[in-house]
Amino acid sequence: PNLRGGGPDLLSSASLMLSKGRRYGLMGRNGCGKTTLMSFVASRKIPGGVPRNMSMLLVRQEIVGNDWTAVETVLKSDVKREGVKKFVSWCEGEIERLEKGGSLDPKDDEEKKEADNGGDGAAAEKKKKEGAKEKRGGGAGKSRQKLRDRKKQNLRKKASSSSSSSSKDKDGGKEKGETEETVESRKTSLADKLSKAYQRLAQMEESDGGDPEPRARKVLSGLGFTTEMQDKPTRELSGGWRMRVSLSCALFADPALLLLDEPTNHLDLEAVLWLERFLSTKFRGTLVVVSHDRHFLDEVVTDVVHFHESKLTTYRGDVTNFEAVREEDRQRQKRLFETQEAKRQHLQKYIDLHAQAGENGVKAAKQRKSRMKKLDKLGVMAQEGRRYKASYDGDVEEVEEYKEEEKVVLNFPDPGGFDGDIVKMERVAFGYQPDRTLLRGVDLTVGLKSRAALLGRNGCGKSTLVKLVVGALEPTRGKASVNGRARIEYLAQHQLEQLDPDGTPLMTMVERYPGDRGNSHIGELRRYLANFGLGGEILPNQKIHTMSGGQKCRLCLAMAMYRKPHLLILDEPTNHLDLETTEALIEAIGSFQGGVLLVSHDQHLITRACRTLYVVEDGRVEELRG
Repeated sequence: PNLRGGGPDLLSSASLMLSKGRRYGLMGRNGCGKTTLMSFVASRKIPGGVPRNMSMLLVRQEIVGNDWTAVETVLKSDVKREGVKKFVSWCEGEIERLEKGGSLDPKDDEEKKEADNGGDGAAAEKKKKEGAKEKRGGGAGKSRQKLRDRKKQNLRKKASSSSSSSSKDKDGGKEKGETEETVESRKTSLADKLSKAYQRLAQMEESDGGDPEPRARKVLSGLGFTTEMQDKPTRELSGGWRMRVSLSCALFADPALLLLDEPTNHLDLEAVLWLERFLSTKFRGTLVVVSHDRHFLDEVVTDVVHFHESKLTTYRGDVTNFEAVREEDRQRQKRLFETQEAKRQHLQKYIDLHAQAGENGVKAAKQRKSRMKKLDKLGVMAQEGRRYKASYDGDVEEVEEYKEEEKVVLNFPDPGGFDGDIVKMERVAFGYQPDRTLLRGVDLTVGLKSRAALLGRNGCGKSTLVKLVVGALEPTRGKASVNGRARIEYLAQHQLEQLDPDGTPLMTMVERYPGDRGNSHIGELRRYLANFGLGGEILPNQKIHTMSGGQKCRLCLAMAMYRKPHLLILDEPTNHLDLETTEALIEAIGSFQGGVLLVSHDQHLITRACRTLYVVEDGRVEELRG
């Protein structure tokens, strides 16, 4: 079902089978419902869809920060191990309690403890509660009747206890011996269970390669955590790093079914490469991943699930193989359709000519009837390698005409001519604190023809360098000049979060660029949004909170390009784009008449769109050559 405010069902008569140990890439256009499908699977609402005893994790949101350190959070994510450890603690506590003379029922010990701490106070509290209860119930007569009934019951109990006191005295020694024997048997049973629990923990550690903490730290380190950050409370980490903790928990827990929704969004290139290797070589379960990163998918997935026209189709192989097979299927369907239509025209022409000629003899009528039967079973005749038989009663569906998907096109406006450099840095140094320099000796020139990318680990200073480029920060040393005549637009990574969820694309554009708010201006904005795949009657007026991440990203691109900038700076622009829109972005950058500066970990985008690569490392910015 459509979980984003109603509408038609996202899937209809669809089926999906996931095999153990396979790694599936879920692909489809922005807004088709990939994230909704992942959430629906994770909710276990599909009748008979996911076995109840199967462990499953969906990683989509960051964890809530608390006082646990990152490594403690990861260790506690192993639910099976934590369950055994809790059972061990409980068994040890029970054995210790029994050895101190506790009774078989812990509740008896609690009542005895309350009596020893002051029976008068407890009785007074009980009487107070009963009084309040009687007051709430209303009617003093009822409370007095209850008191009389209670007294009668106490008299009966005393009478029965006095009659059996002698027999209890005789059997007292026997009962005491039986109680001691029961306590000892209870302790023996708990000791056996404790031993089995320790064996279970030992088996877990042996299968996982020993103590779990080094393995947890290794996962965190692979995703970019330093030792200091691993021991820092998660409430002190930013949202991006808490997202990495969430991903680390999923990898450490090793579930039977792992669902990842855009796992590379908050990772730098080095962490993406580590995740590729881990999922390909270390992960033993079944994986379903949604990602915009084509190179990542090619390295990780063994199968592709295509979400298209409310159906799910599975293809063996990586993304490159999927696209090749789809192209073959497209060509085959077009060829079969052309063959079918040619036969249709031939048969119809024969039938029409014979009817017009007035040939109504037995033989002519029989021939026309035969041709009409063939016309009804064109679906069989169009299949490759099949010949028509009148006795054939199988599937006779005709081959449908192939519906070409609407190509995603992004049109960047021409900024016009511009002389000179847009940004020029000479021996620039910068630090947020006087005694701590983040960047030093930076030489960088950006012009109208620039196609450059900034590479480096998270926290190395890429965002700071971008702020220096746009003039938001002043260097502590050196010279950074930004041409005042140049129009510069910066599309930040988290700009999508600043969109009004209750607004619409058209409303957002009007608020950003109001003009005269006349019909002609609004019509111009509608046509402009169509250049970014947001045209038609529905999308311009659709609520932003119901739009996919890719559609929001295209809206942000539209807002950035409306001023016709001379320099466009994009921070992780493909984080929410599907592969088709990413290809459209690459083509748009290639034909754009202005300069482009990218911050991205998307290897496919960098390779196709950029000519110059700068590596930010150890405070230096060096051009990567070769």
